[in-house]
Amino acid sequence: MPPAPAPRGLPPRPPLRRRGGVRARLAELKREWPCRDRQIDELVALVGSDPDGDAACPYAVVCGPPSTGKSTVVGGVLRALGRRHAWVPLLSCETDEQVFRSILLQLAPANPTDQLAQALVSCR
Repeated sequence: MPPAPAPRGLPPRPPLRRRGGVRARLAELKREWPCRDRQIDELVALVGSDPDGDAACPYAVVCGPPSTGKSTVVGGVLRALGRRHAWVPLLSCETDEQVFRSILLQLAPANPTDQLAQALVSCR
């Protein structure tokens, strides 16, 4: 996600994930989204702060009214924690195959192995 535009005369803000440590990035997210402290803390507890560790909650479905910051807050937490993640718009997926392919394509390394390529082809 590109950085937010800066007011005239100021340099653009760097993305959230490049500033300070995890605590500093989460504190910044909380400042940007007042009244979301509890939700941010709950997400951190569910996902865990160790990017190499297993998450207590390997997947989450986030729902709510439009334009309330769901994607921004969840994405900000995951980026701050250095967690790999995939966004799957379930309303646009008609089959399990589409969900699976979307996840695979987002989490695949830049240079997929032959095995991964075969898995993607076999899903068609």
